[in-house]
Amino acid sequence: FVATITLITISYQNTPISPFLQKMFFHRPGSQSCLPDNLRNRIPSEDMLRRPLTPDDVKSFQSNGVVVLNDILSEEWIAHLRSLFMDVVSSPTLWDIVYTRMVANFYGAQKNIFLHHTSICGKEIALSAPTTLLAAQLLQSNTVRVCEPSEAILNYASENSGHSSWHQDGVYMPFEKKDPGKRAIVRFWIPLLSYEENEMRFQALNNSESCQQERNFDVLGADFLLHEQIERDEAKILPRQILEPRYRPGSIIAFAGDTPHYAEALNCDHHTCPRLILSFSGDNAMYTSGKHTGLLPINDNQTDGLGLQGIQFPQVYPEKIDWEWEPLTPTYGEICRVTFDSFQAGSKAFVGVKLSVVKDYVYRVVVPLFGGMWAIPYLDANGVIKHGFETLSISKHIKSLIYS
Repeated sequence: FVATITLITISYQNTPISPFLQKMFFHRPGSQSCLPDNLRNRIPSEDMLRRPLTPDDVKSFQSNGVVVLNDILSEEWIAHLRSLFMDVVSSPTLWDIVYTRMVANFYGAQKNIFLHHTSICGKEIALSAPTTLLAAQLLQSNTVRVCEPSEAILNYASENSGHSSWHQDGVYMPFEKKDPGKRAIVRFWIPLLSYEENEMRFQALNNSESCQQERNFDVLGADFLLHEQIERDEAKILPRQILEPRYRPGSIIAFAGDTPHYAEALNCDHHTCPRLILSFSGDNAMYTSGKHTGLLPINDNQTDGLGLQGIQFPQVYPEKIDWEWEPLTPTYGEICRVTFDSFQAGSKAFVGVKLSVVKDYVYRVVVPLFGGMWAIPYLDANGVIKHGFETLSISKHIKSLIYS
């Protein structure tokens, strides 16, 4: 496997994938528009929000790397974000399926990614939703760009579903800060339904300099052995530093790329705990090569030390740049590199962990892999229609992708 990946990477590293493979990987044939004419392509403004962002919100994000924005989205925009969720979940790309099997299934989850690149509704949301304005304000940035991964996430099983480890996303994202004292990336964790604390848990650590000094550990990429040590040895420190959102539609937890966080589904059987993660970069982000961007083929056409740009990071605020919204077409070399990165990161995450724990995580991948399952919840713009979810046959769906 390694030899094959290496050969393809060397031989075709600068050759864009064929139009057939581009459609196979990234085309979402069932995608539809989700915004009415009066909102589509409108520059987002504060009157779209339930409440404006406050100076304290911005200060908390810049100082602590995380802020909980309770009751900030209106009912109208919650409905549009649910429409985005269903648009991508109902019509997965092949890359969604690969990403889910190699990343999300480890903890009983399912993920759609490249929401803005591959979904008509996703592009409309990126350009017109108030989340884009919030990103500009929190980052104190004149321009805002999409910064993958953007994700639609659900949990199709909760019993023994596992969890992510404490980690930070910046390890897997190809950027660094131009100014170390200012945030470069913001990620929005957005619940689309109400969850109780015994159903879903998302926690982020206050990442201010004083809190980092108080902690006796450094959180980087996924590391389940470190996670066990943190939960065991830092029981007194964690409660003082953990921020949790109000698990209600309309609330957001905004966290920076280097903010430690973790997620765990406890009991999502009846509604799948649907949520979004939307991710944006500001003027302070600069491209940095050499990072292991597992299954995120976004390193083409970038220059070390310069701002993120191009089709990989399309601008969404204050206006779009038309050519940057051409279809995402990575090179063969990039596809191979990020696939290898994913295998490497996955294996490193379990170093030193008991074999019985590893076995459980592998089992959660094997079952849906051979079962060919893709979950579609009974959800619409107004919320849950009924409990549970229907399943899509992966084999039939891939055949439809090929024929389309």
